[in-house]
Amino acid sequence: MTSEPSIDAVNPATEMEVLMPSYDKEKLLRMMQERRVGFLASRDLMERQGDLRKRVDHMIRVIRDNAYSCGAVDYAESLLKKTVEEAMRLSREQVETYRAENQTRSGPVEKEYATGISYSTWGEFNQLRSRYERVSSEIERNSALMDERYAILPRLKDAVIDWGFNNPDHEL
Repeated sequence: MTSEPSIDAVNPATEMEVLMPSYDKEKLLRMMQERRVGFLASRDLMERQGDLRKRVDHMIRVIRDNAYSCGAVDYAESLLKKTVEEAMRLSREQVETYRAENQTRSGPVEKEYATGISYSTWGEFNQLRSRYERVSSEIERNSALMDERYAILPRLKDAVIDWGFNNPDHEL
């Protein structure tokens, strides 16, 4: 009589040790490549943001210098503090001139002065600020998407290495 192993003789714990771990290599590599492309896009956006920041800062210096030459520094600072939407709604007269009170012997007199800021410079400055804000919000949106989508990737790569597979970074 031959003895066949019974069902009780199979130890589930040892059976699990025999199974080899596996993973979807193509999917992991594809995710890594998508993440790398996302980082390249983020880097390009950050370079654009840096260039725009330099141009905006240059325009601020130009506006301040022009206002300084006309004695309208305080008024120029109040213009620069406005949001892009508020700044774009200003008329030519509101940008190029301002009113101030002067004390005379007969009392205070309101007079109109030039700011030294040209309306075209003001328009260019606000277009640059608008573009800068759009790029900044795109960077934030891209960063949030990358964080959400690829947050698990480092742990997946570590698990693959722990399982004894080649480092996925070397596969790319």
